[in-house]
Amino acid sequence: QGQEHVHPFTEYSGAKDDRDNLAKVYEEHPEMKRGIEDIIRRKVLYVEVKIGEQVGSCMVVNTDAAHDYKNPKPLPDLDTDAVLSSEATSTRSDDDKAVPLDRYAVRVDFSRVKSTTLIRSHNQNCYEGLVFKDEQGERVGTSLFKTPIACTTTSDQDRHGCKMNQVLVMGVLASDLQLLCALFGHQGAASKWFCLFCLLQQSQSKDEFAGNAQEPTQRTLESIKADAQQYEEHVNNATEQEKAKSTFKSDVTQNCSHSITDKPLLDIPLDCITYASMHVVLGLTKWLVDLTIAGYKEIEKKAAVTDEGKRQVVFGETIELALKKARRYKVFLTEQLKDTEAVVTSQHIIAAKITALTEEWEEVRELNDQHFSPDANSELSQRELQIAELCQRELQIEEELEALGQQLSSESEAGTGDSSDIDHVKMILEQICITNESIRELEEYFNNHGSHSARVIDKVLKRNGVDQATYFKGAIVGNHCMTFAQKGNQIYSGILEELEPIIENASLKSELRDFTERMKAIVAVWYKVQRVIKSTEKQSIESINQFEENTNQLRILINKICKDDVPISGWKPRLTRSLKAHLLFGGHLLRQLRVWGTLGGIDEQNIESAHAIWNKLLRQFGATRGKELQMKVLSDYLFQTASFMHNGIDHVKKEMKRNLKSSAATRRTAPRREDGDDTIVEAEQCAGVAISDLASIINAEVALHPELYLTEEDQESNGAQPTKVSKEDTMIHMCTERNCKKLRLKLALDIHRYESHQILPVIGDSNAGPES
Repeated sequence: QGQEHVHPFTEYSGAKDDRDNLAKVYEEHPEMKRGIEDIIRRKVLYVEVKIGEQVGSCMVVNTDAAHDYKNPKPLPDLDTDAVLSSEATSTRSDDDKAVPLDRYAVRVDFSRVKSTTLIRSHNQNCYEGLVFKDEQGERVGTSLFKTPIACTTTSDQDRHGCKMNQVLVMGVLASDLQLLCALFGHQGAASKWFCLFCLLQQSQSKDEFAGNAQEPTQRTLESIKADAQQYEEHVNNATEQEKAKSTFKSDVTQNCSHSITDKPLLDIPLDCITYASMHVVLGLTKWLVDLTIAGYKEIEKKAAVTDEGKRQVVFGETIELALKKARRYKVFLTEQLKDTEAVVTSQHIIAAKITALTEEWEEVRELNDQHFSPDANSELSQRELQIAELCQRELQIEEELEALGQQLSSESEAGTGDSSDIDHVKMILEQICITNESIRELEEYFNNHGSHSARVIDKVLKRNGVDQATYFKGAIVGNHCMTFAQKGNQIYSGILEELEPIIENASLKSELRDFTERMKAIVAVWYKVQRVIKSTEKQSIESINQFEENTNQLRILINKICKDDVPISGWKPRLTRSLKAHLLFGGHLLRQLRVWGTLGGIDEQNIESAHAIWNKLLRQFGATRGKELQMKVLSDYLFQTASFMHNGIDHVKKEMKRNLKSSAATRRTAPRREDGDDTIVEAEQCAGVAISDLASIINAEVALHPELYLTEEDQESNGAQPTKVSKEDTMIHMCTERNCKKLRLKLALDIHRYESHQILPVIGDSNAGPES
């Protein structure tokens, strides 16, 4: 593990990593595809020849058609009694440049090779490489040393003390599951036959937790090729009418080709592929955290219904109920406004007409008062006509104004409307504004709330060095998975310590403790399993057997808490049906561990770590495009991950010993206790500032504060007691925390104070006056 061991040799950052683009890469670079297949199929030998203190090295690739990757064969030992002289023509140029790859790593049919001999150049007085001959002494292949071995004598006697070592170059294909599926033509983890390595249906994966699942048939490279052939034949032989069906492709993949749609891009055995053990750790840890949040949220939900007291405000259900009450009250206010509106509408219309006519009358009077001095008789007659028309209009407006005034007086005398009606409308409008603001805030709190327990869990996780990456949908990434399992006891004890005080019901407290202890046991076993998965060392037989035992124990504990013995009454948690869980509990990781002796030593961890560095460099060189961008990113990455850079950093760390001071405490949005305790403050309501005169009048208006009840649609369940919206719920209050001064309905005030200022109300707070 470590970035110094990651050596990229190609990249295509501008393209999507789908199957089509992968196929194009291998099509344009067949030597890359062949090199990967040769190494993983164990066809490559790294050969070292040592003469005295000098070492020459080369590589040989086996092209034998009958090669067995499970039982690779070496080359014949070096024949020290024979040497091939190259006096006539030297095989190496005089300028001693690097040997071309095709002359350093040669392809030879091992089945034909019967002898291995040194090549000596008398012109350059050195041993240049190795020659491989068949039974008849004919040359099968020649491989040159990267650096020639200088001869110490003019004779060939110095070669008799030479030694040849053959090192088998072994490799595995490590990547995430999505890329593996693309390489081998599999539809992915969402398909019916969701596992690339066996024929297990996704619907059957939950049976693995109960221990009664049948052993599925293991896939092989040949079976995948056969399924791809089946898919191709069904597609080619189908009629156009059959292909037009929307379910045509799914019918073929589900019933015929076991979710295989294409031939593999690489000719690699499946047991030479890593089973993405790092992603198994990430996936199962994320599911355990989700299970933790769901369990505590279920207890919280039940506590919001059964508990009564000062701490209910922390529950999301309390916010939801307050939101329903506020909406019901808004409906009442809207109906009141419509009724009052009809009373004053007539007066409003008359007043509007009077205002318009008065403005017109003033304009007419202003025109009449103007002094005219005409220059011609024709103009004089035209002006006179205009003056006459204006005078006529003035008299008409005065008559209309008098009539409207009489109508307005008669309606006032009849009692159809007075100033109190207008004041009542003003109060209703003000109360609607405050109600709307309370509803808007409650909706924001409710949508962002999730649950109080989720907040507590997130806080406790961070306190123990575990962080959830929001940009990865809350997943726990990197070494945080190991920290979560290692500190499981502390984490769950911290969650219990935070949640227990807000639960008043005794039976719920018992369920809370039971669920906490059960999760502690699960995470403790998960830590033992994870240590083996992430270890880069070769595991002993005893360690592998213990891994199998711990995996079975973890499976039993998870099945027990989700199915057989659920610690929370009425809770129905779901077992995970993910492919990552199947790889662990279905025995795939165990089989790979028995074959390779390690999981962490061959997983995709260091490649995943390279993603962050690579993406950072892409952003750094964001102004560059095309091949120049690729060149800059690749060269900079190679520089950052070079071994000499890591050696230098290690040296600096060793020489420099200093204690880093802890960072300054972050600003807190809520008052804290003097002893440094991070718990929520419980404060008395402040005496506060008096609310506005209009709000006081509204609170005193009895007609605006009736006793209402939620509709049947808003009730929690059928047959339940109707929920009342009391007079006190609809009173206007002002928040005085930190000079907030926001007006809220009483039903929303406590929630506002807790969500905005982290202040829990004290007992009896509901009876506080409207000016508090």
